Amino acid sequence: MTKPIKLNKGDFVRLLSAKLNKTFDETTEMVDTFWDILQDEVELGHIVRFQGRGRFEMKDRKGHK
Repeated sequence: MTKPIKLNKGDFVRLLSAKLNKTFDETTEMVDTFWDILQDEVELGHIVRFQGRGRFEMKDRKGHK
């Protein structure tokens, strides 16, 4: 079995910027805005769902002892 490749944010932004034919800075702004909106909506109690991709929602967790 081969070792999985790990992408950090910069790697992802570089791939996305090439695909969209945008600059690294423009794409970074888009990615940051995406995560900002997602976080804002989840904090409002909304469930954000991308069919076949993932679901984001606030979960209550017990604190550490």
